Amino acid sequence: MMFCLALEGSDPPRLRVLPTTDPEAFVNLSYLLIALQVRIRAGMAPYFSLDTPNAEEPWQVKTFGPHWLKGTSVGEVLFQADYHLKELSMGDSLFEQPAIGMRNCWDFEWKTEGWRGREWFVVKHAKVHMSNNNVLLPHVEMGVEAREQVANHQKQLVDAPVTSKGHPLVKYAEMFTRNFDLIAERKSVVCQLREVSKAAIVAKFLVDNKVALDECWLRPDDDTSLCKMDLPFNKKERIHYEILVRDGTIHEHHGGVLSSMVGLYGGVDLNIDAFDLSMPLHRLSRSIKTPDYSAIYAEPGQMGTVSELSRLPTREIRRLIQNAGGEPPRGPVDKAELVELLLKVSPQDSANEEQSAGGVEGADRGEPDEKLPYAEALAEDLRRLSFADDSVR
Repeated sequence: MMFCLALEGSDPPRLRVLPTTDPEAFVNLSYLLIALQVRIRAGMAPYFSLDTPNAEEPWQVKTFGPHWLKGTSVGEVLFQADYHLKELSMGDSLFEQPAIGMRNCWDFEWKTEGWRGREWFVVKHAKVHMSNNNVLLPHVEMGVEAREQVANHQKQLVDAPVTSKGHPLVKYAEMFTRNFDLIAERKSVVCQLREVSKAAIVAKFLVDNKVALDECWLRPDDDTSLCKMDLPFNKKERIHYEILVRDGTIHEHHGGVLSSMVGLYGGVDLNIDAFDLSMPLHRLSRSIKTPDYSAIYAEPGQMGTVSELSRLPTREIRRLIQNAGGEPPRGPVDKAELVELLLKVSPQDSANEEQSAGGVEGADRGEPDEKLPYAEALAEDLRRLSFADDSVR
């Protein structure tokens, strides 16, 4: 099931979780929980890089920002996305390029000798819109940037901007950025990275606009898995040798061989803090269709009117019938018949119906509910949500 986020009330607005079928409004709650902790505790967006402590070091070290991000689902997505970008950039024989016409870095002509560099995932544009029924619509545009690496006086590799547009690494980054949405549809790890970025954007939006959050959002998640922090260099280097031949004889020139080396590395820098994620002044004209949670989580005598129940998905109505002790019919059944059966196995009194109708009218007038009768059941359902550790590659 997909979930979206809506704001209700004001001064301050409160966050509400709703099921949705609209992919534009979907937010991964597992990623959002971690992104909120990163934003609240560290004041930043999730960050990852495979660093080389020394220019001559044969091992790379995972660097997470903040450091406790290691072993979490967000940290693993950042690592796998970075690693796979490196595999695609270097033309790993196990993977084809994700879009027709894309070439790896080695297919371009190298004009610079003795060059090291890496490519980073970055956020190009970030914004949070709001529908006319106050559902948040996070929007993110991502891409890849190329950066040169140079060794400083301590023999540590540090980043420097790559300015030459003709450089093969820059060309590959431009192609990847141009086809990013298509690649996200074909490479699940890139798709998951985009979902992590959306969650980080929403987290910054909620914190910057002082949205009231329930305790379940603020509780740190200590469930982390084992994470090995160093790994051998997965790099592809091309070394060019030049020798001086005269009259069929190899003559020594500075030791006999002139050589140069090119190395390619990577990382993930979401750079979300560069964008203004303040509360939008204008609502979008569209509405996000969401089921009525009050009918799902209410007590049997408070489920709402027939029209409210009819807005629920057929699967939810079948579940409510089973919870009430009834037996839903097998095979295709009209939704009206299921609602009628639900009302039979779980009758409602007229007082509750009038109270429900009054609550709907109050909502139309814009009066906020001080205490939702289903709030505890909804919070418990969210705590029990299980997110399978599926492979993201």
